[in-house]
Amino acid sequence: MAQIVRYHIWESQLANQDITDKIVVRNLQAAANAGIDAWGRKREQPILVTVSVSLGQSFSSAAIADSLDNSTIHYGILSKKIRSAINSIPPQDHLQTDALAMLIDDEVRQVAGKTPLASTEVDIFYPKASRYGDGAGFRYSISYLHAPFSMVLYLQNLRVDCIIGINSNEKIQKQPVVVNLWVDAVRSGRADDYTRIESVVVEVGIFSECKTETDCV
Repeated sequence: MAQIVRYHIWESQLANQDITDKIVVRNLQAAANAGIDAWGRKREQPILVTVSVSLGQSFSSAAIADSLDNSTIHYGILSKKIRSAINSIPPQDHLQTDALAMLIDDEVRQVAGKTPLASTEVDIFYPKASRYGDGAGFRYSISYLHAPFSMVLYLQNLRVDCIIGINSNEKIQKQPVVVNLWVDAVRSGRADDYTRIESVVVEVGIFSECKTETDCV
């Protein structure tokens, strides 16, 4: 049975396999019936999807022949398949973010066909899922060579006004603090907790009185 591990452990295990060739689809724009918005509502929302596929062998044969073969996959076809899978989710089947990531991983495997794969990383970013920052995201990383996988939830550039500092004026006037949060080894079904976590971070910032940045961590 697959085991969830922290991201740096998953990454180091992949590095030990000396995998270097990758196919990357970056910031694919779509609208998905997945996750929750900044107010905790289940509704269609814009997403940015980045998929990084590590190949199980070098694609040098395709490079030498200047022709697609079973050593690699076509990133254009992969992009279209991912977008099609996202767009085909019916409203009544609104997905949790981890389920969407696994759906995208399934599309990667189908497009790959006979091409050997080492791993896939699926990063799903919701630019409208945060009231105080630039957005919330989820990263699903799975290795086909070893059982462990990684699931990470993150919040990007939360802006919170805090009482922070040791000078007299700093103890009176709140200052903006930018927070980036990374939650590792997220359990299944908890990928959409980003709005709850954001509320906690903001509440801590509102009532905080820190002398230094480290006091607020």
